[in-house]
Amino acid sequence: MKELHEENPGCTNDWVHKEHKRQFTAWLKDLDMTEESETIKILASGLSSQVTLWQSYDISGFSFSTSYRDTKSMA
Repeated sequence: MKELHEENPGCTNDWVHKEHKRQFTAWLKDLDMTEESETIKILASGLSSQVTLWQSYDISGFSFSTSYRDTKSMA
């Protein structure tokens, strides 16, 4: 971001942050990464149109439910 700010001295910090956010995924995608960084490269490709939804999650031995499932099970 420092580089962006220096290249555009008349721009506000808000503009610099927005521009950085806009350019970041393209910059990350173009980096030469090792095979171990494949996850980062996938994340850099941007949002997916396919979303997996779950009604409950088990994390470290704890169960979490969506509020919809929670209210449904209480009825």
